[in-house]
Amino acid sequence: MQRRELIIGTLSVSLFGGCLRQNSSTTPTGTPPNGNPPESQPTDEPPEGAQTSEPLQQIANDWPQLGFDAAHTSFVSADVGPESVENSQTGLSGAVDETIVIYDDQLFSNGVLYDLPISESDDGTEITTGATGALIYEDTLYTSSTASSGKAEIQAFDAGGNSLWQTELESQDNSDTFHFGSPVAADGILCQATGDARVHAVDTDTGEYLWQYDIGEQERLTPAIDSGIIYIPANETVALSTEGEEVWTNAADFASAPTVGDEFIFLLGIADDTRGIHALDPDNGIIQWSTEMTGRLGSADVASIAYDSTTVYANTGDSVAALDPANGTINWETDFDGTGSVTVTANRVYAVGSGSSGGAVAAFNRETGEELWSEIITSPILTEGIVTEGSIYIGAGDGLYVYSESDTDS
Repeated sequence: MQRRELIIGTLSVSLFGGCLRQNSSTTPTGTPPNGNPPESQPTDEPPEGAQTSEPLQQIANDWPQLGFDAAHTSFVSADVGPESVENSQTGLSGAVDETIVIYDDQLFSNGVLYDLPISESDDGTEITTGATGALIYEDTLYTSSTASSGKAEIQAFDAGGNSLWQTELESQDNSDTFHFGSPVAADGILCQATGDARVHAVDTDTGEYLWQYDIGEQERLTPAIDSGIIYIPANETVALSTEGEEVWTNAADFASAPTVGDEFIFLLGIADDTRGIHALDPDNGIIQWSTEMTGRLGSADVASIAYDSTTVYANTGDSVAALDPANGTINWETDFDGTGSVTVTANRVYAVGSGSSGGAVAAFNRETGEELWSEIITSPILTEGIVTEGSIYIGAGDGLYVYSESDTDS
């Protein structure tokens, strides 16, 4: 197994405002190429006695990052999303082709913040340009974009859209690069892949550049983070510590973003001559079970697997299936023509994707797999399905689609 190169980076950050959170306990390790220890940046402490917000991942009306959380479980425990569709609308015009996040009744996409409910005539408030990746972590909005220098850049904003800091992601040979896939944040660090076959880590409080890891070849991917381990689905699957040290590798090249469950990591792709869904031991990366499935088997751009602690769900491109997470036994499987995302809520499973007839969105009974409703979208689907309250939001080539219950406003 080829061992990839870990490069500790130098500090490249401008601080524009005070951070709304307490400092993270994460301490960067290693020595940058110039031989000097990394500098530290001051971070404003919140006023004494200030109230702290509940984690956004626990608010049913929010969707903080790709796959809902850093483990990409795509599980919202509340009874959210439309049970039946009697009201649909097209929102923003033009392609909505990158990460969508929702928090505090606001939707952020492509560098613009919109109040909900959203309408086609709503221009929103532009807070940055060229931002195609985004997430919310501890009440802060983070975006990934390309800076004027030609390098990928991470920016942080407070809830009002005011810039806190920005950090360029260092390329191996100081050449131009670009972000590739969506960012992910947990345990005080944010990770972002770039087009020069690197995964970068930045401190979420200060913007300090921590390290980069060489994944060997260019791949569009979004890592997962859980319990202090970063899982990267590249040309080989890699587990790293939050300090960027290699924990294990698996030679299989999986096709989906990883979903981390209680016992296993779940991925779609081909491994050990089996084409389907696979469960890996998070401690060593060894495959514990595989279940053969047909279809196009996932996308690295979205979370094609969901997990609710009792069941693992997969959008294979040909079907949506529910499996026993302990052994991969299929509990139910229902036809669905659309490679893309799957989301599970208290009572329903939602699938969104692009198939032979264009885009599709459908809802299924969580226990039986019975299809409850489905709709065709003539434009290609470009994002995962964002499920909140009585609505589901979908980015497509010709705009933002919103499917809602008849008694909701959005």
